[in-house]
Amino acid sequence: KDFKSKGPYQLPQKPANFKFFFIYQASDKQTAVKALYGYLNSGFKHERFPFPKMQDYIKMPFELDVTKNVEFTGIEDAVSTVKTVVKNADWRTDTRYMAIFINPVPKADKDEEHNAIYYRIKEILLYEGISSQVIKAEHLYKNGNYNNDFNTFLPHIEIAMLAKLGGVPWRLNRPTNNELIVGIGAFYSVTRKSRFVGSAFCFNNEGIFKGFDCFKGDDTISLAGSIREAVGKFIVTNHKASRLIIHFYKDIGKKELQPIISTLHTLGLNIPVIVVTINKTESKELLGFDVEDKTNLMPYSGTIIKVGHSEYLLFNNTRYDPQSRPAQKEYHFPVKISFSCTVPKMLDNMDLIEQLIDQVYQFSRMYWKSTNQQNLPVTIKYPEMVAEIYPYFGHEKLADYGKESLWFL
Repeated sequence: KDFKSKGPYQLPQKPANFKFFFIYQASDKQTAVKALYGYLNSGFKHERFPFPKMQDYIKMPFELDVTKNVEFTGIEDAVSTVKTVVKNADWRTDTRYMAIFINPVPKADKDEEHNAIYYRIKEILLYEGISSQVIKAEHLYKNGNYNNDFNTFLPHIEIAMLAKLGGVPWRLNRPTNNELIVGIGAFYSVTRKSRFVGSAFCFNNEGIFKGFDCFKGDDTISLAGSIREAVGKFIVTNHKASRLIIHFYKDIGKKELQPIISTLHTLGLNIPVIVVTINKTESKELLGFDVEDKTNLMPYSGTIIKVGHSEYLLFNNTRYDPQSRPAQKEYHFPVKISFSCTVPKMLDNMDLIEQLIDQVYQFSRMYWKSTNQQNLPVTIKYPEMVAEIYPYFGHEKLADYGKESLWFL
């Protein structure tokens, strides 16, 4: 609601020109594509729940460059057509482009080749320096009917588009300081091309994205080396950092994890390094209940419980006050947080511990893929999202443009 009335915190700064174009299957042109163009350009017309045009919502005009549109005849020739057109197009250097890909593959289609066009087209565009927003055709038009509830999709889509183009939808209301926060994730790869995928995301204490890198590896020793290099670059770029805070999410075994843990503790920096390890608790025995509220049972959002030495449970949900009525999907499990530091005495300061936990809590509000409340901070959520996409890419290294944009939203 606040975003709708106040608009984004910051519009994209460079370049000044932004153009959009569609990628679509020919059979969707007069239905899904035409409908989406109307919603973005003129708004969603609805008696009870209309939605404004894009320029009024995210304060960016929807300027379509029809000369860049890519039309393919069927799923089988989608990738080859997009690759040929994109490679041969005349892209203006003073303009940032965004492709809106109307994906014809229905959710129920389990064919791997069909589903792979999402990743392959996204990769082609990314390595040409083009952002993309993907929307399934069936969400717009299905079985001869337009989706009368598409107004519920539009806020999520447009906020993600703004963020991908370099805008800042909203920021944390925190005093600016020289703190550097790096989110690091290590995951098992979802493909057989490599065994692991890791990434390092850099933010300032306001939650503003500063860049990231991601890596594939068959062993976590090489993964640890890549992460160390990325963190080193962040420090050089943000040389005024007074301390480094690492949000670390472990999704792999202890033995495989050890090289990364060792790397984080031996960065050799002359500033304090605090490692905040964040775990999901879905499969753990640690849960908590508000026994005074027999209806909800869920503790208030922001509740902290100490469960061990430098270990805490953080309840991060949408129960803010007695009147809150969280939806079923908002009954998030708590996250388990533990701390370690190159200057151990710092962790004896409870004010600092509360500040670090609050930072985890606040960073969960910086999720720009949708307006839905998340229980994991973006420092952890974003590496997880990249790990689901990047292994499908054929390139060994992430494109430079990809390191500076939130293309995966």
